[in-house]
Amino acid sequence: MPETKRSPMARWVAAIAAGILFVLLSIGITTLTQQAIREITALNTAKSDNLQWTLAQGEVEFLSFYTELIRVDAGQTLEMASLRQWFDVFYSRMTTITTGKLYGQLAQGDKMTPSFDHIKTFLRDTAVLMDGDDKVLLDAIPSIAIKAAPLRSEIRAISLEGIRIFSHLSDQRRQRVSETMLRIASLTVGLVVLLLLGVFWLTRLYRFGRMQTVETQQTRDRLLAMLKTSLDAVLVVDREGRFIEFNGAASEIFGYTKDEALGRDMTELIFPEHMIEPHLRGMRHHLATGESRLLGSGRVQVEARRKSGEIFPVELSIEKTMSPQGEIFVSYLRDISDRREAEEKLLKARDEALSSEQAKSRFIAVMSHEMRTPLNGLLGSLDLLKSTSLNDKQAHLTDMMQSSGQLLLHHVNDVLDISRLEGGNLANDLTPLDLDALIDEIVESQSALSTAKGLDLRYDRPSPKIGFVVTSSIGLRQILLNLVNNAIKFTEQGAVVVKAAILEDGQKLRLSVKDTGAGILPADQARIFDDFVTLDSSFGRKADGTGLGLGIARRLVQAIGGEIGVESQPKEGSLFWLEIPYRRAESTLTPAKTAAPPRKKKMSAMDVLVVEDNQINRFILREMLQGDGHRVTEAHDGLAGLDLAAKHKFDVIFMDISMPRLDGIAATVRLRTSNAASRAVPIVALTAHASDEDRALFLASGMNAVLTKPLNRKAMFEIMATVTKPSKPRKEAPVMTQEAPEAPLFNAALDELIDVLGAKKVSDLAKRYLEEGETNVPRISKLFEASDHIAAQALVHSFAGSCATFGATGLQTLLAGMESDLKQGRYESARAALPRLGLIWSKTKIGMTDRLSAVTQ
Repeated sequence: MPETKRSPMARWVAAIAAGILFVLLSIGITTLTQQAIREITALNTAKSDNLQWTLAQGEVEFLSFYTELIRVDAGQTLEMASLRQWFDVFYSRMTTITTGKLYGQLAQGDKMTPSFDHIKTFLRDTAVLMDGDDKVLLDAIPSIAIKAAPLRSEIRAISLEGIRIFSHLSDQRRQRVSETMLRIASLTVGLVVLLLLGVFWLTRLYRFGRMQTVETQQTRDRLLAMLKTSLDAVLVVDREGRFIEFNGAASEIFGYTKDEALGRDMTELIFPEHMIEPHLRGMRHHLATGESRLLGSGRVQVEARRKSGEIFPVELSIEKTMSPQGEIFVSYLRDISDRREAEEKLLKARDEALSSEQAKSRFIAVMSHEMRTPLNGLLGSLDLLKSTSLNDKQAHLTDMMQSSGQLLLHHVNDVLDISRLEGGNLANDLTPLDLDALIDEIVESQSALSTAKGLDLRYDRPSPKIGFVVTSSIGLRQILLNLVNNAIKFTEQGAVVVKAAILEDGQKLRLSVKDTGAGILPADQARIFDDFVTLDSSFGRKADGTGLGLGIARRLVQAIGGEIGVESQPKEGSLFWLEIPYRRAESTLTPAKTAAPPRKKKMSAMDVLVVEDNQINRFILREMLQGDGHRVTEAHDGLAGLDLAAKHKFDVIFMDISMPRLDGIAATVRLRTSNAASRAVPIVALTAHASDEDRALFLASGMNAVLTKPLNRKAMFEIMATVTKPSKPRKEAPVMTQEAPEAPLFNAALDELIDVLGAKKVSDLAKRYLEEGETNVPRISKLFEASDHIAAQALVHSFAGSCATFGATGLQTLLAGMESDLKQGRYESARAALPRLGLIWSKTKIGMTDRLSAVTQ
């Protein structure tokens, strides 16, 4: 292949391959050299000579022991000390030979194994006698001599076999050294050849480099042509931020000619004022550490400034490269004013759609509250009425009224469930659940309805039973309850059977409810899971309902990743089924027999404050509480409740949410941040709003529990017992302790402003600040949604300055932390502070309004 046509990549691959080969050869030579050194060193130590001497010495020591043994046996001496000493020497030597690691190959050979066994047996038996009494040993000398005589030849054989084996091993080592040296020589020759090839290759590279210089010049000319004709602005700056390239598109976008721009500081020409300081800090940080948030981050959206002073949005990408003059930065920039305008129109349309959806949700919430308020009065009054003496007819009428009220409440809850599920607010409560126990509980709870209609309601339990599964306990309970309730409702005679089974693939759980009712026409089966569908809409229909039960069941099944369907034939009954993901719970829990509930202990009398704007609800709460011996104080709205809570320390406060003048959330925030006598007592929210978001908001404001209307005596007293229970038993423990705020909401700056400027002027300025906050807080969230972190940082910085002016310390501290996170690129950390931003802003707004009202009155 001609030199000028060879691919640069191929050259690099060849160079890398040669380098790898060179390294491998060097490693091979080094490794083999080290191996040869080790082998030669091993030969120099003459370890085999030591081993052979040890074997020979074992034979000598045996002969010494045996000679002393013969002397004693012949009666030439009766001294046992010398005999025992030579036995110990022989014993130690043979133990070393039979158990030492160096003699393992000799001891483990099949040829020498019997000899080693004979020696071990002799040593073991003789050692017992040697350690015994002299008389016993003397009597055993003839027997020992007879047993020792054959050992001489066996020890001699072991010594000769050892010499043979270790001589062979030495020969093998010398052979390995020779082979290693030969390999080293071969690799050395290869390395020399490789070095010669390298010299040849470098010569060719030199020739190629000269041709590359010509090609580089041609490439540079082409790039300059592309730069001049690019539709995007191309900006090139040096380390000091001065323009060294400014193409024609940049001149059209910014309004500067190339001559006006070259050599000028880019911050003076194209940066908006609020971005100059962050940019300079970022450049200083990059030059000092080499780190940058924008370099190599792809396309980012920021704001820029034209020659006319107009601020407009741009999209840019930045990379750095090296030049003969040092590090330079290349930016490709595009004016996205038209696109941003189109996006804002889309966002506006989306916001309008969301506003419509939110309006619907607010309408449902408000209507729920408006319906639950009279229901609370109705059901609460009936609850109180049933506790009085009634005749049979009155009791019957009261039961009918209560049943009708509960039915109406059920319909209201259905509508709220639909709204909650459409908003995707199903709680993700995946927990271990005893499925068989759950179905038994549902069947038992509906048995009264089925018995009243003469139906056989049962759970056809599988064998073996399903046991514990991991699923949404709340969702599955409501699904099965709706299906069983529907089956009973639309079945006049026969049976309703619940079944459960694990499908063959082991991945899904199938549940079904089969009835013997009227059945469903095929044409109607596709729509029965829609909302507000009742197949019998005539005035004479036998079953009542809103038609929401199956719609709720469908949403719940979909929310836990399953599917639901129906199989039915007219006059033959229906089978409703659902299949959900199956995951077995690793649990050893076994259902225990339910013990009889302990007798309820009467609660100690408490001072209770009821803050509620509805007179009927206040009456019912007062009657329920006083009926249990509690002392009740009433307030008709949040402001009145605050006044009472400031003067007296109550044991518990029931706080309605929706009230005129001051709602329950605002009243709770003020109470918790004040020095009132009841600032730390438990607060129970009274509300008809049952969504998870509302509950989270109530608790975040400082409330301790939520009680949903209509009120229930049992639930109310259970909550009272829970929130007033001390965390640890103490002799004089307070009912509840309230943690101090993370930081004070305000410092003395606001009071100092009032002293200097006067209350009226400060009040006017503060109103502008509050209006600014009402705009900035939502805008900050929207900038995070758009991932426009640069604009978000600028807005957070500006708003933090306003907060500092008016002494809003708590809000300023939070904003300063967000600004620091944004500067360091910790965007998720800054985003996590958004919920607290809204809450602290609400507290700040309330606190500042109260302060201004106090000084301007």
